[in-house]
Amino acid sequence: MRQRRNVEALAALARIALRPEDVPRLQSDLEALMELVETLEAIDVTGVPPLRSVSGVLSVFREDRVLPSLSREQALGGAPESERGFFRVPRVIDRA
Repeated sequence: MRQRRNVEALAALARIALRPEDVPRLQSDLEALMELVETLEAIDVTGVPPLRSVSGVLSVFREDRVLPSLSREQALGGAPESERGFFRVPRVIDRA
């Protein structure tokens, strides 16, 4: 029963509407995921240095360099609307 509540709580947080017939499959998936996490937590990683990059690149950081770029007018030239030198976009957050 607890896994069902967890599935329903996660769906609510994600704002996903679940059909009742979806819950058992998702319960099973969640249980499998939790078992995997428990397995990973049981691994002794004492002395293993943290991984800094998964891409095989030794350093993802590079020296900053100034390169040619668009002028403000060129950048705004393709915009549907601009105002006082900035892109004008629809408000997406209502100030309540």
